[in-house]
Amino acid sequence: MGDASNIQMHDMVSMLQQLQQENANLQNAMEQLQVARAPVHVPASIANPVPQALKEPRVSLPEKFDGDRTKLRDFINQVRLVFCLQPHRYATEETQVGLIGSLLTGTTLSWFSSLLEKDSPLLADLDQFLEEFSRTLERKIELL
Repeated sequence: MGDASNIQMHDMVSMLQQLQQENANLQNAMEQLQVARAPVHVPASIANPVPQALKEPRVSLPEKFDGDRTKLRDFINQVRLVFCLQPHRYATEETQVGLIGSLLTGTTLSWFSSLLEKDSPLLADLDQFLEEFSRTLERKIELL
């Protein structure tokens, strides 16, 4: 039994020495990489970029839209102006449709709410949304 224990102990010492050598080799390689890495000058404009959203002008939102068809064209043009002046804030069609929805009141808000509740694909397509919105307002006028 003593010989077997000595052999196991010798194997463990040998493995420990091998691991110590590998560790030393890795530490040496890390030091060489750190020395070889040259400092890089990064311009301040890249290192600390100003977020684009901060560069966009502050814009007053249009008044809430209640469904008065005679005011629809002006309302849509005002909203499109907001999209043009703040392209990063309203970068997706979903955010554009969402802004329009947040500016609706009365029956137009009820119509928009129904689209939200059924997760309508119109919420992700501004042009289709505006077409359906316009058609809905035309039908409302015809019913009067």
